Amino acid sequence: MSEKENLNNSKRDLLKAGSMLAAGFFLGSNNSLKAESAVKPLNSKDFSPLVSRPPKGMSSRQINEHLGLYRKYVAALNKVNETEKKAGITHDTLINKGFAYGGTILHELYFGNLTFNPTDLNYRSELMKAIEKEFGAYEGLVNNFKEAGKAARGWVILGLNLYDGRLNIYGLDSHNEGTALAFIWPVLVMDVYEHAYMIDHGTNKEAYIDGFMQNIDWSIAEARFLQGFKNINNATLII
Repeated sequence: MSEKENLNNSKRDLLKAGSMLAAGFFLGSNNSLKAESAVKPLNSKDFSPLVSRPPKGMSSRQINEHLGLYRKYVAALNKVNETEKKAGITHDTLINKGFAYGGTILHELYFGNLTFNPTDLNYRSELMKAIEKEFGAYEGLVNNFKEAGKAARGWVILGLNLYDGRLNIYGLDSHNEGTALAFIWPVLVMDVYEHAYMIDHGTNKEAYIDGFMQNIDWSIAEARFLQGFKNINNATLII
């Protein structure tokens, strides 16, 4: 299997990750213990093609170090799930699980929408139509996304709001702090922690953001958007 095919297979798996973010927090209290007892250990996904053929402006070392951090979040999530199975839910396990869960899934979505072979967003796509509706033009999205990247401390997410069905930009200062991930269907995810760019760019965060915008796999973003739009049907949540 070629590097590109291997990466594409990993990306197809990631299309399910948005639903995990959107639905993973809605377990009812009567089902929570049953659900936790059925949790199976997660395996980290394979993004090694990004190391051998890194996106432009990103080094193999930067990607490799970043992937090592991602794998630690997977291990941490498995550990806290195992702790809850054995000893039950506590305040610490709830906080640690939210942090490790966000760190795991957001990194997978981030690596999933990066590519060493970027293409332009299809100007006839449903995602483009939504972008033009909310931001006036593609350039409006780019400018706002970049500004959000400069302002946020952890993550920037272009996502469908499950409450009002609209496309918008959200920021997180940490994996589990900021916008409630339960209400956002991720379309495009950018890591703006220093660990995402320090090796290649030092403290020049803006250069990293500019580079990220040139290495987006818009086919993945478009597929995520269609998946989310189909699930929410542009309808508000029941109150």
